[in-house]
Amino acid sequence: MSKKGKGLIRPNVDTQPIEPAAPVTNDNETVGVIEATIESVVQPNRSSKKFKNQGSQIKMSDGLKEEFNALKQIRKVKFDYDMLGLLIDHYTKDLTPTEKRKFKTLTED
Repeated sequence: MSKKGKGLIRPNVDTQPIEPAAPVTNDNETVGVIEATIESVVQPNRSSKKFKNQGSQIKMSDGLKEEFNALKQIRKVKFDYDMLGLLIDHYTKDLTPTEKRKFKTLTED
């Protein structure tokens, strides 16, 4: 069967200019309504923005949390992630060379 003469079917498009629904004037009420409508459409949803570094939680017992906070006060560290970094550094310096290689391999990207 020949497909000659059969082209794409395109819908008819009205090429007439579109009339505005309401005239735009310098009246504050009309301009204010238009601006409010544009702002509500243009602004992105702020609740969808998440930070990667704030997505995890560590659960610990009350006693462990108390000891952790005491270490933070002694070292004058403000954030939990800073204290965890110090604890990891302290622990990894006592690893054997084989364990250090394993740790490095597991933590590299």
